[in-house]
Amino acid sequence: MCAPGLTFAQTQVSGQITTNTSWTKANSPYHVIGNVVVQTNATLNVEPGVRVFFDPGTRLGVRGTLKAIGADTARIGFSGLDTTSAPGYWDGIIVSGDVDFQYVNGRGAKTFLKLYDGGFGLTSIRGCFFARNDTAVFYDGTASDSLRIFRSEFFYNNVGMVADSNAVVSKSFFHDNQKAIWGRRVTVYDNRFSWNDIAIIGGRSRIVRNRFLNNTVGISEGGSLISLNRFIDNGTALETELEQGATITQNGFNMNERAIRIGAGAVFHPSVKIRHNAICNSIVKNVVMAAPTGNVADLSYNCWCESDTTVIAGTILYGASNPALALVDFTPLDTTGCGLDLVFPGDANHNQIANIFDIFPIGLKYGQTGPIRPNASIFWVGQQAPDWGSSLPNGKDIKHTDCNGDGVINALDLIPIGLNYGKTHNSLKTGGGLG
Repeated sequence: MCAPGLTFAQTQVSGQITTNTSWTKANSPYHVIGNVVVQTNATLNVEPGVRVFFDPGTRLGVRGTLKAIGADTARIGFSGLDTTSAPGYWDGIIVSGDVDFQYVNGRGAKTFLKLYDGGFGLTSIRGCFFARNDTAVFYDGTASDSLRIFRSEFFYNNVGMVADSNAVVSKSFFHDNQKAIWGRRVTVYDNRFSWNDIAIIGGRSRIVRNRFLNNTVGISEGGSLISLNRFIDNGTALETELEQGATITQNGFNMNERAIRIGAGAVFHPSVKIRHNAICNSIVKNVVMAAPTGNVADLSYNCWCESDTTVIAGTILYGASNPALALVDFTPLDTTGCGLDLVFPGDANHNQIANIFDIFPIGLKYGQTGPIRPNASIFWVGQQAPDWGSSLPNGKDIKHTDCNGDGVINALDLIPIGLNYGKTHNSLKTGGGLG
């Protein structure tokens, strides 16, 4: 049985590695025909461009050190011998020592990278791609080690990452996993999650500045800090049990079926803070209460893109409409940011994020003039500005397209886009949408 493209000479490997060893591009591909173990005090160095194929049920064990430092143009690949096989074809890489991964592709494993008893330093994973594994990365953190995942991609895994403490995931992309991240006491920031069944199951975690698009569930949380995230077109954007320590603030929810679902087992801890979020335009309900009567969830000081409390109440399923459910207190409303239609320099189309799509409104309205923005700044701070009286195709006033605030839409307005690229905000016009 041969892997597609694996019809040329192979280097077969198995057994113990007891001294420093290199797997070289010249001898690639490597065919693991039996378990390989890198023993304590030994280092296995895998060169850029090396491909390693594993027989069914085999694994690479690391008690010493594994260094797989590839390059964007010479990635290192670990996969089953049959590269089209389903997840779990081979056992994976099991580490109790130290590992450093850069530009590595990992496919088809039971647990592609299992880190336990974690070594005693930093485990770094940068620029890697994990696809079609049962679990891509499993990390059992301890006080003496830490895991950093940066600019990596997780596609079509049953579970993208499982982690318990001391793990940080940033600037990565999770797409079409059953569960993208399942962790406690982890930090997750500046990532994108799309089309996952559940993007994050998190307890006591920090989840900041991420984008959640088209997931069945965005976040299912217990006692986490959730801030400055954007949730668009998800089934349920956020499921919360209102556990002690939960702080949910300055997030934007738009066009989800349900923005927030409060679970049947919610504990309604008085320390919970759900404040200054924009909770708008949900298809089914902005808030769904599943907890039984006898409690009150405090959702005061949030923006609902609406000022009529009767209309807002109609977007919430709770005790006022179903006596079997707990109540929701949603007043007073937050009108300090969401309601003032603030200009954030670089968000030229006013959809809450500065990105490449903000270039097009500048071209569309190039040369138009209007009122100079008072006390204009190009930094990412919400700024009041008079309307220009002209709109983009999405209905947003073109005062937002004058990114630098000088009263003219021209090439200088591209500068704030670059300066603030990727930043998000929650300022919306009352009654308006999130763009």
